Amino acid sequence: SLSGSIPSEIGLLSKLKYLEAVFSGTLPTEIGLLSNLEYLNPWSFNGTLPTEIGKLTNLLDLNLRHNAFSGTIPSDVGLLTSLTQLELGSSSLSGSIPTEIGLLSK
Repeated sequence: SLSGSIPSEIGLLSKLKYLEAVFSGTLPTEIGLLSNLEYLNPWSFNGTLPTEIGKLTNLLDLNLRHNAFSGTIPSDVGLLTSLTQLELGSSSLSGSIPTEIGLLSK
């Protein structure tokens, strides 16, 4: 697998719909600029899950399994109004599931 962080220039890929990456490092905050992203499946990432993930309003599938993210699930996940699938198994996230996730209608 690759090491290091995904470069911030990832945010320039405005038409990107599918991102599956086996990479060690952190997810950059620029991930929130990927407004057309429908599927996000990062593997082997660490650090905190950026709150900017809540800007991915076209996201259908968020797969956070098999990561070493620390901290809690940001309440901004509740802004993912198109989300139909959320996978959290085998992750290192801690704390409660935000109540905002219960407001998702799909």
